[in-house]
Amino acid sequence: MKKKYIYILSAVLLVFISSYFLKNTIKFMAFNWFFAQHLEEKLEQSYEPLTESKNILKSNENVTYQLNNPGIINFQLFPRTVQLKKEKKEENETTIENTKPFAMLLLGEDARGKEQGRSDSIILSIIRPSDLKVLLLSIPRDTYVKIPGRRGKDKINHAFAFGGVKLAKDTVEHFFDISIHNYAKINFYGFKQLVNALGGISLAVEKDLIKYTYSGAEIIVVGGKESYNGEEALQFARFRSDSQGDFGRMERHQEVLIAIIEEAKKPSNITKLFDVIEIIGENLKTDMKPYMIKELANLYLKSENPQIQTYTLKGIPSNNNPQKIWYDYVNETEYTKVKTMIDEWLNSDTSEDELIKYFKEEKVSPVSQ
Repeated sequence: MKKKYIYILSAVLLVFISSYFLKNTIKFMAFNWFFAQHLEEKLEQSYEPLTESKNILKSNENVTYQLNNPGIINFQLFPRTVQLKKEKKEENETTIENTKPFAMLLLGEDARGKEQGRSDSIILSIIRPSDLKVLLLSIPRDTYVKIPGRRGKDKINHAFAFGGVKLAKDTVEHFFDISIHNYAKINFYGFKQLVNALGGISLAVEKDLIKYTYSGAEIIVVGGKESYNGEEALQFARFRSDSQGDFGRMERHQEVLIAIIEEAKKPSNITKLFDVIEIIGENLKTDMKPYMIKELANLYLKSENPQIQTYTLKGIPSNNNPQKIWYDYVNETEYTKVKTMIDEWLNSDTSEDELIKYFKEEKVSPVSQ
């Protein structure tokens, strides 16, 4: 009998030791056994393709960025045609890990119910499946751009209010002169549910975030906590009543997104994935095929060191215009830097040193295992 218990104890220890050293493999297997099919089925609800072809500019049309602000240099972007088409997965199609780098537009919508809101968060993501690197480029919502099909220029987040995802996507494509392969839009009220389903997330809130109004000061988020729920995470992401304003808010968007990814990947949260998948299905819209999202999730779970780089497009705030409206004007130096960065991240031959040269070391965010 004693020997039997020794065998049982040895088996239990073996399982725990194996789980520690093979945790990525075990998570990958568990995901495939229990969740992958459910995820793919649920994401069918989220699948909303943009299928029509669109000529963004007429063949003889140039767009000049006339920035009415001292010290801002004018520059031009030239016309091109973007073809958007629906594709079927073929039997012999290349697997996701062999896919070339691609661009995905991430939009956070601030609307309630079925109303059309503005895009409260605009992030251009470059995904490199072959080397498990992701670039998150936040675009300030007040960035002064040409919105295709509309007269003059406006704040970039107005594109979503005027024409939904399609126009928002066209606008970012036109601004950076690139093709965006996919989009994903999440409702911020579903975002709260997602954080709550995970049991909260860890955020680096060093001190209380205080909002000052006519009625006095109000603590929006208490600092120094180990975990923050959905409402707190949303308030943290939206907070802009500090010296950094909208730029600080965008960095917090990036921080929250990475925190959600880290929390979802923890082995202790595997039992929560059914709830997470339900919430994603109800609050996410994307034109990425469900099988591609599933393959990306598989690739991510198998990985040893996925890495996320973050950058915020820097504009110069000014209301030097007849309407006295505040815009963020992007000068030629910053635009050229970011445009080159995007092009290099979209090039599968770019070396790792070239990819990370734009970022400070502390901005590199390896996702915990």
